[in-house]
Amino acid sequence: MLHKNTQIKSGISGSFHKVFNSNYFSVSYTQFTFMVSLYFGVMLNLPIFLEFLKVTEGNPSVGILFLITIPITLVAAFNIIYSVFAFPYIVKPIIITLLVTSSLASFATLNYGTIFDLDMIENILQTDSSEAGSYYSSKALIYFIFTGLLPSVWVLFAKLEVKDSIFKEILSRVCSVLLSIVVILTVCAFFYKDYSSIGRNNKYMNMLIVPSHAYSSYKYIKKNYFVNPIEYKQVGTDAKILPAKNGKPTLTIFVLGETARSANISYNGYERNTNPYTLEDDLISFQDTESCGTATAHSVPCMFSSLNRNNYKKRIAKNSDNFINVLQHAGVSTLWIENDGGSKGVDKRTPSITIDRSEVNEFCDGNSCHDGVMLKDLKDRIDSIDDNNDLFKQKNPNGDKFVAIHLMGSHGPTYWKRYPKEIGVFSPTCDRADIENCSDTQITNTYDNTIVYTDSIIHEAISILKDYSSEYNVALIYLSDHGESLGENGIYLHGYPYSFSPDEQRHVPFYLWMSDDFISERGINENCLRDIAKNSTVSHDNLFHTVLGMGGVISEAINPDLDLIQKCKS
Repeated sequence: MLHKNTQIKSGISGSFHKVFNSNYFSVSYTQFTFMVSLYFGVMLNLPIFLEFLKVTEGNPSVGILFLITIPITLVAAFNIIYSVFAFPYIVKPIIITLLVTSSLASFATLNYGTIFDLDMIENILQTDSSEAGSYYSSKALIYFIFTGLLPSVWVLFAKLEVKDSIFKEILSRVCSVLLSIVVILTVCAFFYKDYSSIGRNNKYMNMLIVPSHAYSSYKYIKKNYFVNPIEYKQVGTDAKILPAKNGKPTLTIFVLGETARSANISYNGYERNTNPYTLEDDLISFQDTESCGTATAHSVPCMFSSLNRNNYKKRIAKNSDNFINVLQHAGVSTLWIENDGGSKGVDKRTPSITIDRSEVNEFCDGNSCHDGVMLKDLKDRIDSIDDNNDLFKQKNPNGDKFVAIHLMGSHGPTYWKRYPKEIGVFSPTCDRADIENCSDTQITNTYDNTIVYTDSIIHEAISILKDYSSEYNVALIYLSDHGESLGENGIYLHGYPYSFSPDEQRHVPFYLWMSDDFISERGINENCLRDIAKNSTVSHDNLFHTVLGMGGVISEAINPDLDLIQKCKS
């Protein structure tokens, strides 16, 4: 029996090596380059071909011949580029890496409309394993196996040979490149006007080409790891607190929302009641609020910094104080509580607590936790906040406290995991990661349930603040980092380049709640503030200055034109 099994194994192994050593896997470098280029140009770039179909739909001047040139042009361009790398020892690792990553990029673009620019690469690289796992689906796995894994296996075992002689191989490659150049020039001669017009009006399309993510990744690495360090800049070191007239210190809770969009907020005109819990809290909702970016990795550092969207530089923000640090300069005790996989560096000089999402309890399933987990021990954390701040050698002469909680919020695509089932009020829901296979109604219902749950978290946080109102002047600020696309124009999730991003990804909910004592002691004209909230456009640019203004901070770092509180001092 042992001898028979050995024969069987030997036969299988022999057949395996026979297949991979056959002529089917023996090609010249020139042939290999063309085959890979053909695969990238036709198969992996299906998303950009479909995008061309969409943007040219109904345009009688664009004919079938133009559409046929799209994959031909891509194949020719790839053939030129990949010929540069078609050398022993380097070509296979490069192509396999591109195949694996391009398969994933192609799937994301095809199904979610994802564009892999510099900000998206940054967002991906800062995504933790729990969040990354939420994008898994059987459809994604099958797509990856057939478009990424199997072609990579072929490349791995392909026998690349120099045909006849090195001279003939070089001549063959030069002819192949020249032919590709002729093809591109010919296409330009007949269709340059069409390509120019479409490209000028749809500048995002070049970032849909696979593997453009490789270039974006190169730019990210160069920008973050091959630049000279800059000196850390302290901001607002002159900050002082203007004490309240009633002698009570201030307690503020800042709720950093995640992936909530203004379009689905009932306060902002949405036809559904997605804010049932806070109706009794009489929030001030700023109905036209623009975000700094369309992804967490960009928006969060930007909104906390003193920089505005137009002059925001990650390196500068990373090496400068944010508004939490300015509060610390003024003597406020601070605390950061994290449930979304990271503060993106905002809590770098702040006592922080990260929720352990590996636990299994009433809030957590071992992979993620509902945001209610952050409120469970919030009172104890508020009461002991000075114990943590002692470690950071901060002084708190007035007793003011500031707590920031970073929600998991409405982070997709697994929206159904973001709220307890009993709180869901809209059905049917989309209880799967590949949301593109759900109906628009199911996606919207599930997403709206996350907004309802966030509303309940805000209401509970306000209730906790009310319990402290006899000791403190209390207030709450809620602001989301960016919005979300739910399938409009075939786009899902977030992270689109800001210049081309849909409105749903850029407009976010922004609420204020203040106790009567807080309003009175800070001399705020509430009607003025509500008028601004209803009729004016505000943005993340206002946050730094408004938070400090609310806290009674006096500092040269505050721009009164961006401080919404200063605008409404009575």
